[in-house]
Amino acid sequence: MCMSSPVKQHIGIITIGKLLRKPVHLLYAAVMLRPKQKIDLVRMIHGVQIKYKKAWRTKEYAQILVTGTHEDSYHNLSKWFFKVQENNLGSMVFL
Repeated sequence: MCMSSPVKQHIGIITIGKLLRKPVHLLYAAVMLRPKQKIDLVRMIHGVQIKYKKAWRTKEYAQILVTGTHEDSYHNLSKWFFKVQENNLGSMVFL
């Protein structure tokens, strides 16, 4: 009897992020899901087994896709401060 060994498929973090963001609700799920849940989701939808560390990194990558990087947030602080002062006359904003 000839038994074939399972084929190991390699899939990258960015590829997983792109696969999960096809339907937008899956991108938000990618941020909210725990790595174990993400492993099960990727296996169920795409038939690919991923490791825990890669699932964790895809969560971080999805978080950046949804909210941006820390640098982006810091860059937008001055715009946010301006809007606070514009909408709340007399407010003082410090960084």
